[in-house]
Amino acid sequence: MSLRFRLRAPIVFLLCFAWNGLAFGSISNKSLIVVSDTISKIQNKDFACAKWQNRLVAVRVDTINFEGKKSPSIVIVMDSLAPYVKKIFNELYNLRFPIRPFKYDKTYASKVVESYQCEENLPISRSISSPFKYGGAIGINNEENPSILTNLKLGKFIKIYPTTKNTIKHINRRVNRVDKPFRYGMVDTKVISIFRNNGFNIWGGDWDGYIDYHLFQIPNELADIMLYVSREDANKLFKYHVDYLQLPPKKNSVYLNHEHLYNQNEVTIKHDDLISSVLKAIEKDAVINMTMMGALKKLYQQNRNVFWQKIHESYNARVKSSESYQ
Repeated sequence: MSLRFRLRAPIVFLLCFAWNGLAFGSISNKSLIVVSDTISKIQNKDFACAKWQNRLVAVRVDTINFEGKKSPSIVIVMDSLAPYVKKIFNELYNLRFPIRPFKYDKTYASKVVESYQCEENLPISRSISSPFKYGGAIGINNEENPSILTNLKLGKFIKIYPTTKNTIKHINRRVNRVDKPFRYGMVDTKVISIFRNNGFNIWGGDWDGYIDYHLFQIPNELADIMLYVSREDANKLFKYHVDYLQLPPKKNSVYLNHEHLYNQNEVTIKHDDLISSVLKAIEKDAVINMTMMGALKKLYQQNRNVFWQKIHESYNARVKSSESYQ
């Protein structure tokens, strides 16, 4: 299997978990490892992910391998996501959904599920920014759920990743096929719902020109602001994000949540999450030559109370819309 998990800072220190002020809910200390990379080893000093190495944790999870046996692994993500990632893999384990480890890492003495990678772009194309660099993305079985790059304008197939015989077989996305054995490890609606209900509401299988069936991530804008604010505020913000995703549909909207999301015929599913709503709300506050993300960061820096007021307003507006729908 072609592997692309590379921590360009190869020396990783495993520290005892003694992190005050970090709210991880019910997740136990034994489930977490603090990750600290040697920043000086990163060749590009301006490399973006070097800024937030201290916000990474390795979460210990149990997975089922393709032989149906228990396989302890780790997932490296942003600290605020840890309890939700733990829940995701508990649910996948209970489903007996098999997960192939992305690699075995001697540093951790553990198998590693595809997650944080200090890479600027995805290997399938240098023009596609990697969501893995934020610690806000997880990849599941990249051979059974490959990445496909096309040129929509020219109507051309460009590339599939990884390039293995097993990957080619899984371009066909049917799990059950006539006269062929059941295919395990392929992402289905149950898996999509588990990730979405725990905040990973972006699935690469929804895309067009670049399709990535194995990729689940939180919105890039959300990851960006979570790494900008304090750890305590990031924890609070992500909980708002997850709660927002659990709300019933908007009034007069065909957007449906969790288990209903991918089970509807002949409807257009609309994208909707907390950070998108907030950015739309502050659009009028953005000045010339400043992006909406820049305006949101400036707002947090200048007045945290007003920042949280905007978050509350967007969340409460969504709640009100849901109530009127019911």
